[in-house]
Amino acid sequence: MGCLDEQFHQLQLLQDESNPGFVAEVISLFCDDSEKILTELTRILAQDVVEFNNITAFVHQLKGSSSSIGAHKVKLACNKFRTCCENTNKEGVPKFRVIDVAVKDVFSNSNNSTLH
Repeated sequence: MGCLDEQFHQLQLLQDESNPGFVAEVISLFCDDSEKILTELTRILAQDVVEFNNITAFVHQLKGSSSSIGAHKVKLACNKFRTCCENTNKEGVPKFRVIDVAVKDVFSNSNNSTLH
C-alpha cells in the first residue's frame, strides 16, 4: 500500500465539474492543518517536561484528518507515536519525525497524482 489508500480514491470520486478543485482544496486544508499540528507538537516535545496528554490530543486529531483523506502512512505513524505517548516514552520522540515525513509524502504524492 502506498502513501494514499482507498479513502483518497473515494475523495477523488466526490470531485466533479461543479467543483473541479475539490481534492486539491481538501489536501491543501489537510496540509495546512497538519503543519500547525506538527509545529505545536515540536514545541511541546522541545520542553524539558513533556505533557504527553497534550501530545496525544494533537496526534489523535492528526490521525483523524489523515484517515479522512486516505493518508495511510500518516495514520500508521500516528498510531505508533501515540503508543509511545501513552507509555510516556520520551525515547519514542524520534517516531514523531516519521509523522512529519509521512505528511510531506502525502503532499508530494497528492501533487504528483491525479488531482485533476
